[in-house]
Amino acid sequence: MADGLGFSPLSRDRITAAPTVATRAADEGELVSPVPADAPPPPTQHFKHGEPTGTWIYRDASGAEHCRILRFDFPDGRKEFCPLTLWRNAKGLHWRWKAIPTPRPLVRPRPARVPS
Repeated sequence: MADGLGFSPLSRDRITAAPTVATRAADEGELVSPVPADAPPPPTQHFKHGEPTGTWIYRDASGAEHCRILRFDFPDGRKEFCPLTLWRNAKGLHWRWKAIPTPRPLVRPRPARVPS
């Protein structure tokens, strides 16, 4: 065990045989950012978590929306934050529960919090 943590280094053959980073499926589409004026309205509920307890809209310096972060509070005291972004595929524009891929634009929540 080379590193003292119970892991041995991988051989060159194992590294070469390892799968490469997954490529994006063609039907996944492309991020649309900033969000255009003709975009469909974002969903008001998460498919699993229900209604959010808070929504933050992230805008650039000119005020254009790039994404939303929604907060969900659960009865057991847990909370979860889910990003919401706009995407375009062959079927048109649609919102996805997915973060902006890197490299990300410089944005900040403006206004700081929007009631859900």
